[in-house]
Parts: sequence; structure tokens; C-alpha cells
Amino acid sequence: MKIIYYCFIIFCFIIIPSEGFSQKVIASFEDEKDLLNIKTTSGVEVSRSTEFPALSAHSCNIVFPEKGGNLDIVNLNITDWNREEALLLFIWTNEAAKISLIIKDSLNHAFTRQYSLKKGANHLQLPLSDLGKIDKARINSIGIQIEKN
Repeated sequence: MKIIYYCFIIFCFIIIPSEGFSQKVIASFEDEKDLLNIKTTSGVEVSRSTEFPALSAHSCNIVFPEKGGNLDIVNLNITDWNREEALLLFIWTNEAAKISLIIKDSLNHAFTRQYSLKKGANHLQLPLSDLGKIDKARINSIGIQIEKN
């Protein structure tokens, strides 16, 4: 099986508050325990890395197989996003790729937005006003999906 290494290194997920408070980090992968909150489909490999950290010394390295796959961050430390303005994602990839960002709430509502990533560093910002039916007081997962080429 040919493996295409979409070596995403997810630097971190950060929420920007709508008022003058500091940013809130959802996952920086500085702590090994952050990996326990990641669920993947078969063939997706996840590990901590010291390459391309956004905050301190670590990031998360994700390798998707050729057929694609999903990664979900669950057990979020911040589930009520009502006072927040945007979600920031810092992603580095070794080749251009298309991803879907999927946000779900505990009422089984899902929001999906597609992004085209360029090779190298990518800074994505999702205004939370775009979430539609999502209950921002009950966010329970953030996911990334790669489709088969």
C-alpha cells in the first residue's frame, strides 16, 4: 500500500474571546495527556513531536494514509464557546492538501468547513458566528478529515 504522508503537525487549537480576555488554548500538545483526547479512524497515526511547536516545545504529528481518514479531539477543556469569537488552528503540512474541519455539539449538530492547505505553515481562523445550528454552549468535538485523492 502506498502511503502519502500528509504529515500534519497541528500546532494548537486556540479560541479568541469576543471581549478583552486572553486567548484560551484547547490543545497545544505540550502535555502527553492531550493525545488521550484524540480519536482516529483506522490507519491514521498520531504522536507528539518537537517539530514546529506553536507555544513551547511540542506539537502533534498526524500521518494520514492514502485513503484519507478522520481525527477528532474529544473531552475538550472548553465546551462553552458562547463568549468566544473565533477558533484558530495552526497547521503545518509537508504538501498541499484539502481538509474538512468538523465541529460537533452534544445535540448531534455538526458544522463542516473545507480548507485548502498550502505546503508549509497554515493559519486558519473560523469565526464562531459561522457555526449555524451548533449550540456553542455544548461543543464536544473538533475534527479534521482528509478525503481520498
